[in-house]
Amino acid sequence: IKQKKWTVKKNEKEHESEEYTFKDKGSDLYAMVISEQLEIKLENLVELAFDNAKSAAPDTKVVKKEYRMVNNQKVIYMEMEGTIQSVKFTYLGYYFSDPSGSTQYLTYTGTNLVKKYRKDIDDFLNGFVVQL
Repeated sequence: IKQKKWTVKKNEKEHESEEYTFKDKGSDLYAMVISEQLEIKLENLVELAFDNAKSAAPDTKVVKKEYRMVNNQKVIYMEMEGTIQSVKFTYLGYYFSDPSGSTQYLTYTGTNLVKKYRKDIDDFLNGFVVQL
């Protein structure tokens, strides 16, 4: 993560699922990392993420989902769109799981801003690395 580009905040609250949150300085692009020690079958992890998004925004839909190799790790890339309090948003992220645990590595912004921030989104997501 480029420190000059992103502000990083470690979440200290136990009941919050996000371990780290990020804000792209000078834009409306955000990111978060949710990691757990539980191994969850990758396809199930993606379904859980979708179910959680639908509980916050009932109109959430998956607009793209595919397997990718990122820094030698098999992940699922998923884009979801939905509406919260009349704001259309898009979540774009990588989902990963192995015996060491599960990680959701996500960016999000207003749906109308995805094209504008596409390079920054891709740069952030493609920085995903698993540390053992």
